[in-house]
Amino acid sequence: MLPKKELITIQDNEQKIKNFLQEIVIAPRKNIEKWAKETGQTAGLRIGYIGQHLASLVVGMKGTNTGARGKDIIDGSEVKSCYRIDQVDTCKDCKRGGYKKEDARVVRYETKCPRCGSSNIKRNNDSKWLFSIRNEDEYKDLVNNTERIILVLGDYPEFDSKNFNKLRFQVFEIWVQSERSKVFKQRIEYYYEKVYLPDKQRYEKKDKNSPPAPENFYPDKIPFFFSNPVLVFSCIIDEENNINIEKYVQPHTDRTSEPYISVPTKLFTPDDIKKYFIQIEDDLFLPLLKNGRSDLEKLNQVLKSKELKKTKIVELLPFINKKICDKMVELGFKPVLISEDDD
Repeated sequence: MLPKKELITIQDNEQKIKNFLQEIVIAPRKNIEKWAKETGQTAGLRIGYIGQHLASLVVGMKGTNTGARGKDIIDGSEVKSCYRIDQVDTCKDCKRGGYKKEDARVVRYETKCPRCGSSNIKRNNDSKWLFSIRNEDEYKDLVNNTERIILVLGDYPEFDSKNFNKLRFQVFEIWVQSERSKVFKQRIEYYYEKVYLPDKQRYEKKDKNSPPAPENFYPDKIPFFFSNPVLVFSCIIDEENNINIEKYVQPHTDRTSEPYISVPTKLFTPDDIKKYFIQIEDDLFLPLLKNGRSDLEKLNQVLKSKELKKTKIVELLPFINKKICDKMVELGFKPVLISEDDD
């Protein structure tokens, strides 16, 4: 998990990242929102190529001018981008009233539906990274030859509070051939066997206009967290458009000892919580509980109750760490089989 230092040629990275975000994200976003109000068109900015630029600045390596497909960074890394900022939203009343989904759209800055005036709006936050495979060679190249995948995420850190003026950009790395990221490779293998190949057969026999579905890899679902991505960059753009870099792992740094990301307990089903947590020794939970043994006693009471209340578990134990994740897998939990499209 050591980057190829001889290929790192971009210097003064943090300042260049700030300049890039100011010029390519913040300023255009302000301008496009202004003109969207005038024209009635979407205010969204496409992130794909912007993500590749940001990835190069973060890892300090130049790109390969590939555009859509192929290796995106000179060391052979692939870049995937997920942009949840300024997603198009949906008017729930228009949708219930028989409108097609595309006719019930509401732009993020709008507080009411422009058609019916309703404020009953579903704010969408479901963009994801897509892994599309066209043939067996691409599949083998991804699982056997690709060393690093760089995942770029743009989102709202306070989405649940409906604060759409504070932005966050994060960059994660998945080192595909490492033991740390073995679940990611298993997930791609599962997708290839259970989704791609059956879809390909249907595509070839019946509907040639419907190619195999891609692997949807969500930043807030279990397979992502169990893939143990390395967070190498994170910054907040506040309401005044100030950029605060909260974390930056320098391009030359060995990623092996970087910390694991905690997994939100709310992602697990009540059945999985009851089945696996009750089998895990108390000492693994203790360091994660705010009030120590007092909370541990409460946790065990909830786990042993006839009807488990997930909200109470999440309140006591908002996150679990890698030790607990590993124990769950040891006990039979299979993160690879979790459907990415399940809530």
